[in-house]
Amino acid sequence: MPIQQTAEMTQPEMAFSDAHSPVYYTGKTKAAIPHFKRSVNYLKFKQEYEQSIQSIIDFYNQHAPNLGQDEITTDLPESLRKKSTVENMFMQFKMALFDVKNFDRLHHLYQAKRPIEEIAQSLQEEGSIPTVTKLDEIRELARKIMMCGSGVHSHIIGTKLSLTGSSGELSDNFSAYKNTIAHAVITESTSRHFINPFYEIHVFNEYWNHFSKILGIASIEDKSYANFFTNGADIQACQNALQQALTPFNITDKLATDHWNNLRSVIGDATEWGQINDILAGLKSSYKPINVYSLIEESVDSPDKYRLRQDKTWLQVEIARQLSLLPSQISWLNWTPIAVEGNRLLRIGDLFWQEIDGELSPPKIEDLVGYAGQVAYAQLIDGIARAKEQDAIWLSELDPQYLQVTNTKDIALFFSKLGDERFIRYAMNNLNWFKKLTVPAPLLIKTLSKISDGEVANIDTGFLYSMSLKEIKKFFEYWESNAIKPWRAPFGKRKILYVKMIFCTD
Repeated sequence: MPIQQTAEMTQPEMAFSDAHSPVYYTGKTKAAIPHFKRSVNYLKFKQEYEQSIQSIIDFYNQHAPNLGQDEITTDLPESLRKKSTVENMFMQFKMALFDVKNFDRLHHLYQAKRPIEEIAQSLQEEGSIPTVTKLDEIRELARKIMMCGSGVHSHIIGTKLSLTGSSGELSDNFSAYKNTIAHAVITESTSRHFINPFYEIHVFNEYWNHFSKILGIASIEDKSYANFFTNGADIQACQNALQQALTPFNITDKLATDHWNNLRSVIGDATEWGQINDILAGLKSSYKPINVYSLIEESVDSPDKYRLRQDKTWLQVEIARQLSLLPSQISWLNWTPIAVEGNRLLRIGDLFWQEIDGELSPPKIEDLVGYAGQVAYAQLIDGIARAKEQDAIWLSELDPQYLQVTNTKDIALFFSKLGDERFIRYAMNNLNWFKKLTVPAPLLIKTLSKISDGEVANIDTGFLYSMSLKEIKKFFEYWESNAIKPWRAPFGKRKILYVKMIFCTD
């Protein structure tokens, strides 16, 4: 389903419809409300809006625990806060749509009809969004549904972004992903201010509108935030977070993964080139111009047979090239490929690749190490995973600051690719960094038991910091049982006695 915010956030005229199309309010100001309520289309508008709201209520009550009778606490100022059910909150919202005489509020609520319809439709669709997630989103919206008009409108759009899927069109999918990430990042940024929930949405709207031109997203009409003051440092911090989230690699990786998963379901077990090509040609999608060679590769097991490429780098680059043609972009992104390393390597932002004789491939780890601070972390880890035994020399030159110390899986992968002796040397050369890791002591003992006597003898005592008393004892027992005499090496007898005295006393 396409996600288009322009029709929801800033409306051109008063109303549009024909006999078979839904009715939408498109007034530019609240002054259009009285005329719209007297128009011939108003009754149909009312019926359609009520039907969508009722559809949301019915879905929730059908799938929620206790048939939707569990109470929620409304997200309002404490003096107005109360307990109610999801159904009651939506029923109050439905009544407010047509009973209140606050034209400013109605102006915002009437604009929210389209996203409410899309929410109702998305609840009925079978897709990747679990039912429990749908229920959580509806419950959260119900808590905020009776806020001020601009606030409710913004929350409804946020719920729609969370629940609606992609259309298969590259431009729509790009726009949807951009909106979703922006919504999540800005929500996280504004929630740190500990603002009264009643006002928080207006600060969110101010942030959203501040970044609307930068991101190429539609703005949200909200005059209320003119009364709020935001900190320039907070705005900058939010922009930094957006820049870290919306990079060429992250965007193309998301779009390529979704497209690849879709193609896998469409192509199925087809292995003939002509058959696969016909399937791809029949797809009605703006992904169509993408080079078919970026999608298909020869099967390793069966000659003259083909399959979807297991690596998405080529597809990511093709998607980046298509995105560069779109009129609305993110101002800080440059989609023009840049050659580095003497034209051996190309990059678009944090997305790197090699291109030899028209064939694209992931970059080698020897090239990535020098750009570890600029390449996407996921691509760096992928390069480490692809590394061969002969690449360990390049891995040993990687600055450890570019490895996430809390990601034990990635750290373990890196150490396994280094090899035993290089692992020990790397850890000793970067001892302060190593001490920040959560490295299981058994891994140390296992590694130390496999390296040469000379390497063991040169170990810094600080390297043993993470071992328990029993484990350090086992370590020294291993030395004794293997007749290792570290006092002949720089490690020194005094250091051993010192370690035993400090750590191994019973």
